[in-house]
Amino acid sequence: MKRNNKFFSMLYVVLCLAFFYLPILVTMIFSFNSSKSLTRFTGFSLRWYQELLGNGEVIKAVYVSVTIAIIATIVSTILGTITAIGLSKSKKVIKELLLNINNIPILNPEIVTAISLMLLFSSLGFRKGYLTMLLAHIAFCTPYVITSVYPKVRALDPNRCRHYTLLHILPEIRRASGGNEMFSLLLQRLYRKYGSHREIHR
Repeated sequence: MKRNNKFFSMLYVVLCLAFFYLPILVTMIFSFNSSKSLTRFTGFSLRWYQELLGNGEVIKAVYVSVTIAIIATIVSTILGTITAIGLSKSKKVIKELLLNINNIPILNPEIVTAISLMLLFSSLGFRKGYLTMLLAHIAFCTPYVITSVYPKVRALDPNRCRHYTLLHILPEIRRASGGNEMFSLLLQRLYRKYGSHREIHR
């Protein structure tokens, strides 16, 4: 019975992984296809990568994506960590109030937060561009950093030495807003800018 359960558990995991990663693998393979077809492989070619690298709009989008992702990750990590430390030393009423406020952008659909930030920037007279995009991404990331880092900060022993505490919190900070967040932002920005550019020029 236990062997059957283990087999079905492994089968379930394999099917889930296949469901998520097979489409990505197929897309990667057909990116080297010489034709536009996504169902018939006509021959190996680097045509699409040459067009990609030769497109100035795409290169610009990649630059904007990478710089915004890196800066937003660093700034949101610093702000979120400082806030988490402050919350761990705050009174219960203030702590619960701020944590509930922090959960609002996490629970809200991203489009609602994006429109709210756009209206805020417009009312303040900010010109829409690189700066507003960067501020918006920092606003998106910071609540997730606070949510991830706060439990770790709260669990630390205040009687331990400072270096011991630092060594224990740094891995949590890295996991809270590290490479995954940065690359997800990068891919989102790249897809939105490149996708919209292709739609306009069809």
